[in-house]
This record gives sequence, C-alpha cells and structure tokens, in this order.
Amino acid sequence: MIEIGSDFYLNFSSDYKFKDFYYYNKSIFFPSIRCILRRLVNKNKDSKYLLPNYLCDSIMNNFLNTDYSFFKLDNNLNIDYAYLIELINRNKYDFIYIINYFGKHDKNLNEIVKLCNEKKITIIEDFTHNLFSENLYGNICICSFRKILSVPFGAIMINNSNIGLDNNTPLFNYIHYFWFYFIKTFAMTLKKSKYIKFIWRPLLIYTNKNTDLLDIHNDLLSKFFFKHTYNPKIVNIRKNNYRYLHENLTNYTYINENDLYFFYILKFNDKKTRDSIKKKLIKGNIYCCI
Repeated sequence: MIEIGSDFYLNFSSDYKFKDFYYYNKSIFFPSIRCILRRLVNKNKDSKYLLPNYLCDSIMNNFLNTDYSFFKLDNNLNIDYAYLIELINRNKYDFIYIINYFGKHDKNLNEIVKLCNEKKITIIEDFTHNLFSENLYGNICICSFRKILSVPFGAIMINNSNIGLDNNTPLFNYIHYFWFYFIKTFAMTLKKSKYIKFIWRPLLIYTNKNTDLLDIHNDLLSKFFFKHTYNPKIVNIRKNNYRYLHENLTNYTYINENDLYFFYILKFNDKKTRDSIKKKLIKGNIYCCI
C-alpha cells in the first residue's frame, strides 16, 4: 500500500476503518492547511502571532499581512524556551503556531502549554507529522493529511477553542473545487509512469495553485478520500519499518526522538546528497515524507 503523500500516485486502501481515527467526531475537513489558516487570519486580523523561524512559504504567506514575531528553534528543532519566555513577557500575543516536526513533541512542551494558558495565548498545533497520535495539546489542531496519505487534497481541523471558524461556502467555490479535485485525481493516477511527467506535473501545479484561492469549509471530498485511505495498520507498519532501519543503517546520523516512531530521521550535510539518497530510496519502493 502506497500511503505517503500526494507527491506519489493515488491508491485506495481496501482495508480501512474510518471510525478508528481517534478524533473522528471532532474533525472538520478542508482542502489544505492554507485554507484553515487563511480563515483564521481573516477572522483575527488585529491579533498578534508567534511563529517558528523554520516553516515553509505556503504557511508563512498566510501571516504576511499580520503582526507576527518569530521564536527560535535549535538544530534539533526544539523551541528556545528562554527566548520564548522573553518574547511572551515583552509583548502580548494572541496565537502561537507550534509544529510537531517529524511527529515529536518539544522537550519543554508541558511548560510551554502552561505558559500559554496563563497568558491566554491560543495554541495552533500542526500535527501533520503525527496524524495518528492521540496526544494532541493545541486549542486549534490542524493537519495536512495529504502529506501522509495518498490523497489529492485534504486537511483536518479540530477546534477546541471558543474561536468560531465556521461559515457558509459559496456554491461557486464548490463547483470550481470539484473540477480541480477531478483534475488532480486524474494527474495522480498518471504518476505511476515517469515517462509522462510532462503531462501530470503541470496539472498538479495548476490545481495546487488554484485551490489555494478557494475558501472551502466542511470539505466532503477530502473527508471521502480520507475515509478510503486512512488505515490504522499504518502505525504498526511504520514502527516495524523504523526498527528495521534502526538495526540496519549504520553510516548515517539519525535523531531518535519520535512520538510514534513515525519517521526515521536522517541528517545530511547538504541538499544534493539528501536528494540523491531520496531518489535511490524511491527506486527501491521506499518513500520519504513530504
């Protein structure tokens, strides 16, 4: 079963149990995390945001027109707790965005959560890399499951706060979205063939770019795809994969700090070496996360 990311081809699971997903009853579906964040920012334009100083452009772009500050991360992607305290004591913040990089919780997480509760700072937890964890701590928890499962689009929001993020989606948006979903699904079915990359690659770029412009709430298509690809067996499969890699890889530096042994983390000195190894792994049917 190919189950890592829409960077690869579409594949449905024949053995799924949607209700085994721990947060089944609390989840609201969206096309992407960008849609969730754009909705959050639009409803809280005058708020102050704390962001990690290591995150992708697609996330950062949602905060460019807000009042934001960066907190620091060390080389192992842990939060500089002393600097965070200094920031929070010096300014009043409304939101903090915390990413569970590679599925691991920050070593000072309990203290950070306590501090945020005392200062009435809403925690936005990005649990994309620990989708299967039952240990969420955020007031608003978000996950881009298209990076973990083989689906065209898809994100989950679990809103444990009193901040309302619901509203109606115009029918016009849904009609466009269904079209983009169809195009991307078609493109992903072509990805088994590297020889027609000139066809499916532009289609993927086109759909990703255009769906970012749509505001979709309660995305039934993403819910459908999640239902037909989510499989709780993945957790045990990945634990076994982790043990195998741990026992057999001896020449690479790894970080052994994972909540669910979700990823085996390798550190490389440069991007060229990393990309070369990734290509070799894919040839052996070993897929890396996005």
